[in-house]
Order: sequence, then structure tokens, then C-alpha cells
Amino acid sequence: MFSSISYSIGSWFRKPRAKILMCGLDASGKTSIIYNLVHGKMLISSITIGVNVDSVSFGNFTLDIWDIGKSQIYQHYYESTRGLVFVVDSVDPDRFNEAKESLKELLQVSQLQNTIILVLANKQDLANAANIDELSKILGLSSINERKWLIKGTSANTGEGILGGFEWLSQQIQKEPDNPE
Repeated sequence: MFSSISYSIGSWFRKPRAKILMCGLDASGKTSIIYNLVHGKMLISSITIGVNVDSVSFGNFTLDIWDIGKSQIYQHYYESTRGLVFVVDSVDPDRFNEAKESLKELLQVSQLQNTIILVLANKQDLANAANIDELSKILGLSSINERKWLIKGTSANTGEGILGGFEWLSQQIQKEPDNPE
């Protein structure tokens, strides 16, 4: 009996959580963005091998962010995903179409049909970065009508835009009726 009471009391104080899948082409800055979000500083990283999972709290709500390396198959991580963060390298126009196709494939996955989408246009601190309006058109974001989405300019180096993007995502998830308790 004591264990069931302590479990009940513990569940009252536990923060609600949401699983976030972070995707994008290699070298777009996914891991660096998470590092900046969690630690508040820049990380010079190499290609992610495997999966990194970090948690970030916003008030009494926690996002569990799954950063999936290029060598991993995303579909193993789709279950219970509430938000999709797609990172685009804003200074690599040669790969914009590849990024568009990758995002399009993710948006067609049935297990992700109810996710909220946050597109991070990373590397906005560099002079030759495409702006978010250009990237929004290239990625075809205006055709996403069936769910909430936002494109946000970010810099993994300076931290600009990162916190605001994830705060928006956290707020949108909390507004959803199927918010986990």
C-alpha cells in the first residue's frame, strides 16, 4: 500500500513531457542547436552517430528532444512523437531541394500526422544565409494546412532564435487536447 501511495504522490509532482524528433540533413546544426539550448553555449561537433536525447523544461512542461544521426533510420523513433523539429542549413543552397524532399517525406509519415512542426533556418548569423521567407517558399511550408507550423531563423553559434522556437513548440504542444499528463 505504501508504494502505491508514494507512486501517486510522485505522479502529482511529475512534469508533463512530450517527445520531440529533431531531423534535418547532416551538417545542418541539429546537435549544436540542442547543445546551445541545453548548455547555453556553442558546440563544435562532428556528425552525430546514433541518437542523442536531451530534456529541456519550460515552466512545468518538459520536452524530450531526440537528435537522430544521419546513419539512423527515423522510423524507429516515430512512436509517441508530439513535435517535429526540422533543421535547415540556410547557407547551403545546393541542398535546399534535398532538405525539401526530406521534410516532405517526414510530413507524409502516418505516425507523424498530428505533430506540430518547427522548422529552424539555422546559420542565420552568416552573411550568405537565405532568409526565412525564401526558405519557407523553397520548402513549400505554405502547403502545410492540416497542422501548426513555424519557421524560425536561428544560429547555433550565437543562440539567436533557438529558445524562442522551442518555447513556441512547447506552448503549442501544451494547447493540444491530447497533452500527456
